[in-house]
Amino acid sequence: MQLVCTITFAQNKKSLQQLSDLITYLFQNSPFYQNWFKAQNISISDISSIEDLKKLRTVSKQDFAAHNMDFLCCNQNKIADFCTTSGTTGNAVMVPLTENDINRLAENEARTFTLAELNTSDVCMLMLTLDKQFMAGIAYYEGLRKLKIPAVRSGSVSPQTQLKNILQFKPTVLVAVPSFILKVIEESSAQGIEINSLSVKKIICIGEAIRDENLEPNNLAKNILANWNVQLFSTHASSEMQTAFSECTHGKGNHINSNLIIAEILDEKGNEVPNGDIGELTITTFGVEAMPLLRYRTGDIVFAIHETCECGSNEMRISPVLGRKNEMLKYKGTTIFPSSIFNVLQSQNFIKDFLVEAESKEGRTEKLVVNICCTEQTENFKQNLENFFRTALRVTPETKFCSESELAAMRPAENRKIQRFVTR
Repeated sequence: MQLVCTITFAQNKKSLQQLSDLITYLFQNSPFYQNWFKAQNISISDISSIEDLKKLRTVSKQDFAAHNMDFLCCNQNKIADFCTTSGTTGNAVMVPLTENDINRLAENEARTFTLAELNTSDVCMLMLTLDKQFMAGIAYYEGLRKLKIPAVRSGSVSPQTQLKNILQFKPTVLVAVPSFILKVIEESSAQGIEINSLSVKKIICIGEAIRDENLEPNNLAKNILANWNVQLFSTHASSEMQTAFSECTHGKGNHINSNLIIAEILDEKGNEVPNGDIGELTITTFGVEAMPLLRYRTGDIVFAIHETCECGSNEMRISPVLGRKNEMLKYKGTTIFPSSIFNVLQSQNFIKDFLVEAESKEGRTEKLVVNICCTEQTENFKQNLENFFRTALRVTPETKFCSESELAAMRPAENRKIQRFVTR
């Protein structure tokens, strides 16, 4: 199967020129890719079309972590900002940005806000950190600045403070982690504030999936929508690819910005999967100056959507992340992703928080424990939950009740994201 089937948008002259420019730039400036090309006996002339990408081996997250600064293509005096990955799926690694890279982030996130139909009459509250080397914070802020949309830099603070800021600044749009939105809803109820009386109309969700494999709201999204009459927008991003894929108002997959990135969906051997099948998202970045990437495996398991979107776009779209490659579990003969466990847990109103722990040996998961903090700690609730697992997953993990403080102690310290899955 030809790679060109997936990347139909890249047939135009501009994209081919962008790829040629990237290959030349990496040959001249990237110590990692210089060695990588040499090891494959590849020259610049060997890559003259999008289809020629399949001549190249892919680059893994492990490569990126092990040779982090060898990916750097510029002198330190050009770096304007140092970002790092979140470290959720491994050790955090550095992603430096030049001034041009920050402008590229702004262009990308401006498109996110445009797809969600924001304009200068909106006020957008950023419920995410702008410190701790977090790329999303600077990206969304610069995107708002580019569109001249007022921003409220609320940051990563308590639900009480977030609610206070909503009441004071009256934002029409939030950018937030969806599971945290549930805490804001709980706080609003505790204070006797009618959540639908607030100014918020739209929420751009980051860090967690809000749709299932059918592009319908998953249980996390259903819990939000059952309480708050807002429109939710899905996004998918990573620090390494310095790009976010975002939904339009029709909510039928995350749009790829073809001016900034090539996306491939590959199998274990690096071949393109058939149309609509799941595989690993593999990306090539355009316009990145400090740390561009070529055929980089993100570890995210997704599928492509090629049909014309209801908004009129013919560009490829990406499904929600169905799982992460390094988190795939083989438990009692069944292959499952933690996200499937999350979806069951998020369907239960009594569960306030949770952490899934896996103990693996030689590629097999020997023990799978779901630690839950909930308002109903009864044997009957536990049995019902196990029945839900059995139906949804065909296996039943061990369930343990615990307190919020016990859950906090189980999680790795100083992580920017709420970690809900750990391996031992």
